[in-house]
Amino acid sequence: PQGLISMEGYWLIPKKFTTEKLPIRHVTGILIDFLRNDERPKDRKLTVTDISLGYHRVDPKNSYIKETTAIPAWRITTDDGQVYYYEATTGNYIKNSSLKSSS
Repeated sequence: PQGLISMEGYWLIPKKFTTEKLPIRHVTGILIDFLRNDERPKDRKLTVTDISLGYHRVDPKNSYIKETTAIPAWRITTDDGQVYYYEATTGNYIKNSSLKSSS
């Protein structure tokens, strides 16, 4: 009934794992951050078509990596095909991540 309020996982740290629990920012706060985002088009009406929680790979353009970092993130998709990622634990916008959706 409360929705997702936290996430657990294993952070890979050289030579050990940690089970640190991090709180998740509520989607309402993320939507407010999205409304204030300077990278969001302001000259036309946008409709949010999807909001989902998952992981965002830090360097999505490098397809030959052997290691990468995936962070918990909210993904907001708009009716013009743009996607915007926000760190789920801090609410920070992941700059330059607005890409055309592949679907």
